[in-house]
Amino acid sequence: MAWRYELKYLVDQREHAGVRQVLRGRLLRGDFVDDAGGYPVLSQYYDGPGLPYYLDKVSGIERRSKVRLRTYAWRFGPEAAWFLEAKRKENASIAKQRLRVAPGGVDPLDPASWDVLGEDAAPFLQARELDRLEPTAQVWYQREVLSSPDGELRVTWDELIRALYPGEAMTTSLLYDEGRAVIPDRTAVLEVKAAQTVPAWLSALVARASLTTESVSKYVRAMIALGLSRKVSATC
Repeated sequence: MAWRYELKYLVDQREHAGVRQVLRGRLLRGDFVDDAGGYPVLSQYYDGPGLPYYLDKVSGIERRSKVRLRTYAWRFGPEAAWFLEAKRKENASIAKQRLRVAPGGVDPLDPASWDVLGEDAAPFLQARELDRLEPTAQVWYQREVLSSPDGELRVTWDELIRALYPGEAMTTSLLYDEGRAVIPDRTAVLEVKAAQTVPAWLSALVARASLTTESVSKYVRAMIALGLSRKVSATC
């Protein structure tokens, strides 16, 4: 589990279109992108009965975790790879553990199905048992990926972020449903992920645009958008 630095910014796309153009000019398109330079991302998040992962985030706990199942499509189906992921955060440092899962090899709505994954899934099974994980919310968005030639710097631009209930399929109608928007559609989430330090040119670009780092959790915002955060008070 390798550690990296991760910085997030909320960007008004109309005000900061120039930032996106500079990034496209300085970095390379990421792998597996479509003709527009991006791809869809769908994540099923898991949490405990009292939503400990959710509460750790909103409480500002610096050492926290989250577990999700991810694919790169509009639904969990056979057309794209599946990955079970666990992320640990300590201040601005992030470590991610990733296990590739055969599409359909587990049930996104049933963490008990992870048993078939064997020894490689031990960290996920431990988290499942310790926190009594269950599916809580899904998040879908369109992601543009850019990276440096050496792979040490990765920049992502996430937009059209939608909150979905567990098991709910992403549809065109939901894409245009602003009631499911995790953030306003004129806004994007810019994430800078660096193995070492952020390059000087990128720091200067962020400073010129007057962007400030923010704590942006798509999971927390999706729970709020769906009204599922009320589950905390119901279980207290």
